[in-house]
Amino acid sequence: LPFGFCIAIYTNLHDTIPFANAADVQNVLIKIDQWMFGVQPCVWAEQFINPTLTDIFILAYANYFVLNVIVALVLYIQKRYQEFRYALVTTIICYYIGYFLFILFPAAPPRIVLKPLFTVTLYGQALEPIKHAIEISAQHSRGAFPSLHCAISFISLFFAYRYIKWLFWVMIPMVVMLVLSTIYLRHHYVIDLIAGLILSVIVYFIGPKIEDWWKGLRFKYNKSEML
Repeated sequence: LPFGFCIAIYTNLHDTIPFANAADVQNVLIKIDQWMFGVQPCVWAEQFINPTLTDIFILAYANYFVLNVIVALVLYIQKRYQEFRYALVTTIICYYIGYFLFILFPAAPPRIVLKPLFTVTLYGQALEPIKHAIEISAQHSRGAFPSLHCAISFISLFFAYRYIKWLFWVMIPMVVMLVLSTIYLRHHYVIDLIAGLILSVIVYFIGPKIEDWWKGLRFKYNKSEML
């Protein structure tokens, strides 16, 4: 249910962000990427485009929905409920902070802003309908910065390392491929990924503390009710 709320909010943000803040910052993000690399990474990546690789990266990008829940799900199945709450609460907090940052720093993705610079059509084979559906659902997106695909995936990876080592090793290639896919598929600037990683590290440390605070608050309330 928490993930359902997050998806609903994200879907509606596409249309509501321009009303809250119309000062798009994608030109600043483009300049930062140009300063760091001397090129636009999404444009540079055109040299590697082919339909098979596109399908691979579409799958890697879609794995985000697996990475979202897999750690929390395994912890819940293992009946490690406190660890489950740490992972889930931290993930949801990251979502909401990310949404707030979308409003503060609205930015359209490279596939929209840099479209005049692309000379190679990005087209898959079997998984092309998935890519098309993602692009249609986010055709008015202003949620490029920071990359929540990156932030949420890294939070899941951090908690896997902390609690489920075998899953951590399984997830590493999935996370790496997802991060690369965001550039190849033209969904993010590199600075978005860096910001997403920074966000994930910050929230990873504060999320469990917020959960402990909330748990203590509930305990005090329940104790006062009993009295």
